[in-house]
Amino acid sequence: MRTAIPLTALTAALACSLASAPSYAQKYVSAVGSGTVCTSASPCGFIGTAVADIGPDVGRVVCLNGNAAGDVGVVASYGGGATLEIDCPLGSVQQMNISGVGVTWRIRHLTVNGGSGLIFQAGGTLILEDCIFTESSSAGIAIEPSAPLNVVIKSSRISNNLSGMLLKPAAGGSIKATFDHVTITGNSGGGIKTDSTNGTVNLDVTDSEISNNASNGINLVGSATQNMLNLSRTVIAKNGLVGLQSSGANAAALVDATLFDTNVSGATSSIAGGHILTYGNNRIVGSPGSGFTSSAPLQ
Repeated sequence: MRTAIPLTALTAALACSLASAPSYAQKYVSAVGSGTVCTSASPCGFIGTAVADIGPDVGRVVCLNGNAAGDVGVVASYGGGATLEIDCPLGSVQQMNISGVGVTWRIRHLTVNGGSGLIFQAGGTLILEDCIFTESSSAGIAIEPSAPLNVVIKSSRISNNLSGMLLKPAAGGSIKATFDHVTITGNSGGGIKTDSTNGTVNLDVTDSEISNNASNGINLVGSATQNMLNLSRTVIAKNGLVGLQSSGANAAALVDATLFDTNVSGATSSIAGGHILTYGNNRIVGSPGSGFTSSAPLQ
């Protein structure tokens, strides 16, 4: 026997369900935009204006034909549940400074040029696709979350900054990162530095290039917690110091099918108990440096 549900109860339950679902907003930016409501008919000029218009909710910013000149960028701090996508072909900003907990940011086709680069201090998820980070007066990208963070960077370039990239969790944070077809080149300092002083770092790098940086290509600093690198099918070339350095007993790298080409101070360096393991299928041009600390079996 079926039991009828009163219409008023059903309406109340549906209203409650709809109220709990986050709203979705799509905002528009244009190189000739000057609006403040950021609609397709009246787009904003600056990406930061569109992001602020969405607020700490769920939404997407679309650049119709880039953004207005002089866009300083985005400074935002959001709480849990915020999800934001920026898709900006031809767009350029000077900085992005993002903090918060439990957020998801997806940034596509954007250039961060000059200023302080991307500073990401939020926990949650960060996805960068087909982006350029260049001419920063600090690191092109500094990832320093205060909560667990998943990072995916694909088909992007980090070049001509004071340094390339820093991955260093703040207290309470950790980083799980994947880089695929990423180029880190021509930076005045090192290419990638990972530091597990405050929290674990796990980094996978495949099919990428780390070259012509003035310091180490990759520098792992293993402190109180694990700092782990899986490196595969990558070119590490012509860096000013060592191609790959591992420092500290909690720092370790697994290296597979990678080319180390004429790095000034050698291909690899293990100091203070650091570990670099090889599968025996890498290529070295020039000095091997201090060499690999041990081998890993082929399976």
